[in-house]
Amino acid sequence: MLPASHKETYGFSLTDVLIIVAVIVVIGTLVMPRLLRSGLAAGEASAMDSVRLINTAEITYASRYPDRGFTCALSALADKSNSPDPLLDPALAARTKNGYHFLLSNCNGTPATSYLLVAVPTVPNQTGVRSFCSDQTGIVRYTADSATSCTANSRPVE
Repeated sequence: MLPASHKETYGFSLTDVLIIVAVIVVIGTLVMPRLLRSGLAAGEASAMDSVRLINTAEITYASRYPDRGFTCALSALADKSNSPDPLLDPALAARTKNGYHFLLSNCNGTPATSYLLVAVPTVPNQTGVRSFCSDQTGIVRYTADSATSCTANSRPVE
């Protein structure tokens, strides 16, 4: 039998709690950068896919309307009045998706024989690092800065 002065205690001591908190902080500092990088990679992958979808929609639009050619309006690609089957999701036609802003320009001539599509992060280094661009060739390119045009200096996405 235990002496009367001995009391049984239950639970964690302050030292135990501090050790557990320290372990959680260390694990958090190791995991958080990886989580942030995976979020950037996911945003960039989504932007590349969206650029490919817009390229396909542009080619289809130019085929359906040879008198117009390409369009510089994302809304025209999602318009149901042009076709019972919109070529582009209205969410993407709103010009911002998954941390990237999309812009069509350089639709020159009638019919338009060219276009330039640029996708830039809405918040650089937070929603994405790279900017993407494409034109009527359908080649998706990227640059580490704010892309304003597709040039031979921009690297093709592999």
